[in-house]
Amino acid sequence: MSRLNIFISSTCYDLTKERAVLKGTIEQLGHNVIVSESIYFPIDPSKDTINNCIDIVRNEADLLILLIKDRYGYIVPYTGRSITHMEFQTALDKGIPIYTFTYNETLKLKTLLKDQVADDSDFNKVCQFIDEIRGEKSLWNFEYSNIDNIVNTIKTQLSILLKHSLVIRNRVEAIDKRWFFPRISSEAYRLLVYKKKNHVEQFFLQVMKDEMDKHINLKLDYKYAMALDLDYVHKHPSEIVQWFKKIWNSIIYYLEADDKLTKAFFDSYKAEESDFRQLYYVSKRFADLYADLLELGIHLKSEKVYPDFANIQQKILQLVDNSIEQLESYPIKLLKTITLNTEGQDNSGEDVKEYVGLPAIFLISSEEIEEITREMKQTTESFQKKSQE
Repeated sequence: MSRLNIFISSTCYDLTKERAVLKGTIEQLGHNVIVSESIYFPIDPSKDTINNCIDIVRNEADLLILLIKDRYGYIVPYTGRSITHMEFQTALDKGIPIYTFTYNETLKLKTLLKDQVADDSDFNKVCQFIDEIRGEKSLWNFEYSNIDNIVNTIKTQLSILLKHSLVIRNRVEAIDKRWFFPRISSEAYRLLVYKKKNHVEQFFLQVMKDEMDKHINLKLDYKYAMALDLDYVHKHPSEIVQWFKKIWNSIIYYLEADDKLTKAFFDSYKAEESDFRQLYYVSKRFADLYADLLELGIHLKSEKVYPDFANIQQKILQLVDNSIEQLESYPIKLLKTITLNTEGQDNSGEDVKEYVGLPAIFLISSEEIEEITREMKQTTESFQKKSQE
């Protein structure tokens, strides 16, 4: 069985002792350590030093330990970052656990020399790196004064990580993987596993977004009015009347479907134990209606109608267009709101209240429905009378 690969990232010359002691300790715990000074560092001879380090983090590392002292290290010309910084960013992008340690004397000096260090100095880059980790990335950063601090912390944190992994393993085993795996994205599955705050709402919205994203070709056809399989070819004036009636009946159907999906959602969305299969069903059906609306919009944009019906065509097309935009933006906007709420505040520092209110498929009042229905009837009667003359 393969062992855990732990990558130690730091500048080498000023942290030789720390790297060696840490490597020995981790190996005694039964894990595999990846350090660049080892003869077992798995390089690719066809790549340069920088790309070797980055690729090893990307392809081999399961966990990264970052040590920061008072050197920033060699700066890669085309990035403006050191190799250590790029290894850290690669681990962050990969999403693996990262444990960062900063020498306490470096932190003291950073505070003491605040605003007095030259912008282009090596130490200033170290300070910026620390600020990025603690501020921009909001990662936990341990202080250390000697190697024993690092060793003891890593031993404790690996134990905590193991316990956390066992909890997650039990949650994974509790999920019906055979049913969910073929249907949902890794993002949606992760929400089921970790069960963080608002995970039920996020699951519902993530599935809806994922399912809508599958219709990207339809969205582009709608954008450019590409009706490659146009069904509505009218050979007789009376056929366009039937075509408009069919479209308007579809609008009425969508209004009724909206109520049915709302009921299905609240039947499955429960505070204690939500029915995730049914939430998936509701999300999928909203995405299916989104696809239907795109197809309807494509035909409305592509169809050449008699001038008598041009006004009604534009009214219905505007209604469809508004609904497409609303359905498409709904999961994106709400996922962002819930994420901000989970973090505790929005950009202004104010508390955010999350609320999953299902989108109305059509924002249209009963008065507007009656108005368009009346206009449809009047136009149809006038058009039929004209066609018979």
